[in-house]
Amino acid sequence: MSDGGKVESKRDEGNPVVRGDAEDFGRAMSRIAVAQLCKRIGFASLNESALDSLTDIAIRYLRNLGKIASCYTNLAGRTVSNAFDIIRGLEDLQYVNRLFGCFGAS
Repeated sequence: MSDGGKVESKRDEGNPVVRGDAEDFGRAMSRIAVAQLCKRIGFASLNESALDSLTDIAIRYLRNLGKIASCYTNLAGRTVSNAFDIIRGLEDLQYVNRLFGCFGAS
């Protein structure tokens, strides 16, 4: 402290810390998840542009699902969503039939 903060300023000049925002982190995690899903279903490789496009699609899908589930939560007079709100959101997005079709129920 007796140096008037010169040590801190020297450290900041040498290595500036670049911090991303929460959206960058979320996009990076979504990108990893999409890449893992592609690998899991059998893709040996993936172009960067294709991965970016699939990541954008996944992010939009999850945002829409969250918005729909939030609407059902609000309609029910609750403040916290539950599994039923998400299932209704999936029904609105017309994917629940495919999901339950895998288990033999219709």
